[in-house]
Amino acid sequence: MRPLATAPDGSRTDLLSYARAHQRELVLKPTLLHGGHGVIPGWTVDQTEWDKQVSSAMNGPYVLQQRVRPIVEPFPDRTGEVRTSS
Repeated sequence: MRPLATAPDGSRTDLLSYARAHQRELVLKPTLLHGGHGVIPGWTVDQTEWDKQVSSAMNGPYVLQQRVRPIVEPFPDRTGEVRTSS
């Protein structure tokens, strides 16, 4: 039996199937490394590589994290003008 996961909608799902189906929205991270070492964003690798990495991480010291997309927010610059980037 493979591990179950709780999906964002609260339902219980097979972890490996979920990871495969949502590759572009997930990041695979080792729990014991730091500084971004070993992190695999799903959108940066092909399906074959993702399947290999996720399968080998099962029952190991890894977490699957949902992709976070930053929100651009306006801010005042030195002149008082509102900007959204530098």
